[in-house]
Amino acid sequence: MGVIDRSKPPEAATEPAAAPERLSVPWWWWPPALGVAALLAAEVHMGYPGVRAWAPYLLLAPLAVVALRTLGRTSVRIADGELRVGQAHVPLRFIGDVEINERDAKRQALGPGLDPAAYLVHRPWIG
Repeated sequence: MGVIDRSKPPEAATEPAAAPERLSVPWWWWPPALGVAALLAAEVHMGYPGVRAWAPYLLLAPLAVVALRTLGRTSVRIADGELRVGQAHVPLRFIGDVEINERDAKRQALGPGLDPAAYLVHRPWIG
């Protein structure tokens, strides 16, 4: 994501659309998720003969992939004078200063310091 230049009025900020930043899950989530899907499919495989033994492999492995892809599909981008996060979009003129919160400050901001009117996109795997 690029830096917003506050020296120009927001209406004059006609930057080219930046490539979206994806809030995807970490790569190390994939092996355990697929391992759990294989383990569950193996348990069903041991109990049933025939087609019912292989159906869980065909269903649970793609289900694990779809679940991880769904968790990581949120994107953040600035385009057409708007900040777009997932389905939400806010004109840049309504966005104030940007604050970078460390882990402890994020915990405080999402807990006791939470603004009830704030729109949040929180991903726990992103520090």
